Amino acid sequence: MTPGRDQIAFRGVEALTEIISGRVDFSVQPFQNTLALIRDGKLAALAISANKRVAALPDVPTTIEAGLPPDSVYPFYTGIYLPAKTPPNIASRLHGEIAKALLAPVVKERLTSLGIESTPMEQFGKFFRDDVVANVALVKAAKIPMQ
Repeated sequence: MTPGRDQIAFRGVEALTEIISGRVDFSVQPFQNTLALIRDGKLAALAISANKRVAALPDVPTTIEAGLPPDSVYPFYTGIYLPAKTPPNIASRLHGEIAKALLAPVVKERLTSLGIESTPMEQFGKFFRDDVVANVALVKAAKIPMQ
């Protein structure tokens, strides 16, 4: 969709600047990008677009709890990805080292302070594959050309 007179498209930080200044009413952002601003009272979180509330913002409802339909759930996430042809022994070692790191108290504390909840890698792999399938279906249903 091309932005019209009442629609303005901003990228990441630009959108946050416009919201804080009062020139834009709201934006959908990964909450990790806005957590400090929310905690400082510079932004108000209306809802979390995930299946469940997040520990970092326990009083903020999910989009469904706020009255939006089930298809309003759209979690923001990050993962660690490797090229498809990565040798299995390298992928396995990296998996083990990351799993160990995620158990380290200093890493757990840092992720928690940022509002990040880690997911076991096997669970994340399934989530990611399902998300790709769902997004491809969405793109096809919207008749968005794929390259």
